[in-house]
Amino acid sequence: MPDIFAQSLAKPLVLVHALAGFVAAATAIHLAVHASMGLRRGIFPSRGRTYAVVMTAAVAACVTTGLMAYPGFRVHIRGLFLDRFAPAMTAVFEIKEHLGVLVIPFVALALVLERAARAERSAHSAKLFATTTWVAAATLAACVVMGLIVTMERGV
Repeated sequence: MPDIFAQSLAKPLVLVHALAGFVAAATAIHLAVHASMGLRRGIFPSRGRTYAVVMTAAVAACVTTGLMAYPGFRVHIRGLFLDRFAPAMTAVFEIKEHLGVLVIPFVALALVLERAARAERSAHSAKLFATTTWVAAATLAACVVMGLIVTMERGV
């Protein structure tokens, strides 16, 4: 069998991938809650920029480590086990991956909107920022749950 890219690093990569996913989801949820509280109180969250930057960095780390771990996962986990014995888990994994890609623009938009909403201090900008962060938070949380479900079926 030919060598698979980063196969010797599969477990550490998946661990970092999971940790980055947890950090991204938790930070997005914090950011969404703070943005919503700011809407009700008419103030902008003081740590919004920090949460937005950490969320973006965590998503970037999650995507990078996921891309590096995927070749080994594709052969050893998905190809040899999930596709044969748990096709529903293959579908869950694919949905998770698609959602993970779809959340990237929302994360980037939240980072940009945080700065714009802080500068403008308008209700429209704050609502758009809060909505964007809630979409990112819900999507990232769903990705974390789906990743855990697939891992419970068969991990690296």
